[in-house]
Amino acid sequence: MTLESVRVERSLGVERLGYQVDGPGFVFRIEYEDSSRRVSQVGVPRVIDTSAVLSLADGYYEAVLVSPVYGEEPGTLPPLLAGRAGLVAVDVQGYYRVGLGAPGGERLVSLSHTGEEEGEGPSSVYVNVMTRGYGTVTVQYRGGEEFLRDPRGPRLSDPTGAGDAFTGALLVLLAEGYAVEDAVAEASEVVASVLPDIQSRALLDCDWIGSYSINTL
Repeated sequence: MTLESVRVERSLGVERLGYQVDGPGFVFRIEYEDSSRRVSQVGVPRVIDTSAVLSLADGYYEAVLVSPVYGEEPGTLPPLLAGRAGLVAVDVQGYYRVGLGAPGGERLVSLSHTGEEEGEGPSSVYVNVMTRGYGTVTVQYRGGEEFLRDPRGPRLSDPTGAGDAFTGALLVLLAEGYAVEDAVAEASEVVASVLPDIQSRALLDCDWIGSYSINTL
């Protein structure tokens, strides 16, 4: 998370829920060489304090996204937040990285987002959206209906953060009343238009790790 990311999110009416904890937290270090990138982890992720998050989520939300980075949310939050939001969504990647199944079997999670390597996501969510980088996006409904949508916008030279940005934009558009398939196409265009600017302002190659971290939902 960077301040530029937060600025863009707030301009869209999105707020992160988070609380401060001591220690360096958990980040990925990304090193670029020619057209390739190498990702390594720094620090140890802490399990999110569910009670702290629930105390912060003191209103009713149009949509809530739970998007762990590396298993810091073991699957307890999405069902608990179901009564506090019109739509609860999960991004599967942070569960998949540590071998956890993504929450959704309770039918309390409305939407999940996965990458191609992470499979189809929870079977009982209302809809799962699978992205393939710049490839075709699959929209899979619980009843078995499937739709394909091609992404809009130019191909990103650096995909870092694209999946997170896509899921966030998708939820904003759904909250605004877009149909799922239209929201998918529109979200891909939004990502292509804003992510390069965010990346150019972020210190992606910073070697310094701060003395505290923010656990965010």
